[in-house]
Amino acid sequence: MGHGMAGKRARMLCSQHYSQKEGRKLPPIVNAGLTARLEAAIWFCPLLHIYWGYDRLEGKEKRMSFTELVGQNMCWRTVAPARPRLWKKGHKFNDDVPQMFFVVSGRVRLMALAEEGGEKTLWYLRDGCCFNETPLFAINGGMDMRIMGDARFYHECVEDSYLCAFSVEDVLRLGARQPELLLNLCHSFSFKVTLLSQQVVSLSLESQMTRVCKFLASRIVPGSQPLRARRDMSYREMADLLGMHRISLYKILRQAQGRGLLRFDKNSEDVLILQPAEFFKEAHLPPAACGGRN
Repeated sequence: MGHGMAGKRARMLCSQHYSQKEGRKLPPIVNAGLTARLEAAIWFCPLLHIYWGYDRLEGKEKRMSFTELVGQNMCWRTVAPARPRLWKKGHKFNDDVPQMFFVVSGRVRLMALAEEGGEKTLWYLRDGCCFNETPLFAINGGMDMRIMGDARFYHECVEDSYLCAFSVEDVLRLGARQPELLLNLCHSFSFKVTLLSQQVVSLSLESQMTRVCKFLASRIVPGSQPLRARRDMSYREMADLLGMHRISLYKILRQAQGRGLLRFDKNSEDVLILQPAEFFKEAHLPPAACGGRN
């Protein structure tokens, strides 16, 4: 994609995003400088960084993390059924169902279930994301999902969620009419593959302390003084995403607190970053990458 096309797409997505969020209009800050940043976001990582950027510009405390996907497939909302269906918290979608779903509102997580009963949360999805597209295409292509190994995968609503469903016929028909919809699925799928590879590297090569600090760095509240990270999930969910036991997570947090890197309380959602420079060094990240300061 050329930079000219990227610019057109940046302006189009910018307009779509604000028109679909409570009817808001584009703020004055959307100018040539912002468009240039959007072009760069589209060029290197389509869609996901764009929505993270908008939330920062609007002064919100929402952030994209490496385990939570938001707004990756917004273009599918325009072709989704007008009335989404409510799915209650705890409902599970197995990986042998040839249907794709679009999250209108709510929160869904992807789980891996081992044969002996062990579970692992791979990521969470929020508004504007599609899921279950892999089994939809695999089953339609004649693949038996059972040959993928002993582990099975399923999506679960972690809160009441409004979802739209697409059958194989729906996806193929819409894709033939609007190829950009299928291209969008390719973009989001490639990001998910990258995300999985990063998780494998992190679990294999990085220490538990580094993984915890990197996770908290992804949840830094922009402009907070003193610098703080917002823990927007339970410690059990956090430990599961990081591939460790909850007791191990508490141990790592206490070690970090003992080193003076941070201060946390089990009953508080905020984790205070006391030594930003050392904290980001431990996370293997530059402070500016997550809104921190030296």
